[in-house]
Amino acid sequence: MGKDNKRTFGKDSLQINGLLDRGCAFEGKLNFDGIVQINGEFSGEVVSDGTLVIGEDARINAKILVDTLIVDGRVEGTVEAKSKIELHSTGSLIANLATQSLVIED
Repeated sequence: MGKDNKRTFGKDSLQINGLLDRGCAFEGKLNFDGIVQINGEFSGEVVSDGTLVIGEDARINAKILVDTLIVDGRVEGTVEAKSKIELHSTGSLIANLATQSLVIED
């Protein structure tokens, strides 16, 4: 991710509003607007009408309710994504899922 906090997924470029980076760990409830990326460790609950991006080094154990979830790291728990879940090739998703669209990368 560059200085401008933009990350590219395929053709799409995303403006990241918040970041929990590598080496950071957080336990609790996370609410946010827009797009947040987690590259560290998180346990608890995430609630948003936005997009949650799970970075490649991230380790998440949570109840997640978001519009869109993009997974490059490891997620365990319960996931409800109103629009879409994208599981990339580096990602691991061990969860009860509810979503309208599930995209799994080769």
